[in-house]
Amino acid sequence: MHLTSEKYDYVRYNGKKKKTGKTNSLGFAFNLSKKFKTEDDYLLFLVANNMNFMVENSKPSTFIGDFCTVEGIQVAKDFEDFLVVRSKRVEDDLKKLFREKENLKNFDFVLGKVLNNEVNFYTIILLNNMTNLKKSWAENSVLYEEYELFLRKISSFIGFKKEDLSKMIAKIAKDMI
Repeated sequence: MHLTSEKYDYVRYNGKKKKTGKTNSLGFAFNLSKKFKTEDDYLLFLVANNMNFMVENSKPSTFIGDFCTVEGIQVAKDFEDFLVVRSKRVEDDLKKLFREKENLKNFDFVLGKVLNNEVNFYTIILLNNMTNLKKSWAENSVLYEEYELFLRKISSFIGFKKEDLSKMIAKIAKDMI
């Protein structure tokens, strides 16, 4: 819900949510959060699994129980490992995408690279929020509209500086000339 609803902003409300109806997902989320040492570990678990769920199911999850598996824990560990080497991985992903730069403005093409495990979903989040590709992706893609809200909301949890990405893109462009 936190990443799929236009009405709710996780950052604005600091993760707090009022329990409504007969749902027990709030209690489930609270009990799950106790299993993590820090709030950052819990957020890492949620972000990693939401990104993974989005890639595998072409839609974000609205139920936290989708992540509470052995695989969910492994996804979070893999994402944590990725974050350690993310600058290098993002640079490698950008090089792959820039080799076919005429297709870079097509979100469906970029998403295809993610689904084929050629590019990390994290790279799409960065490109969506830190470059001018949003406009061309919206114009040239049938799938972008489905992903846009999720990409925008999850970017709040991605710690990558726009200046660093700009420098990385400039370096790659220079190297490719």
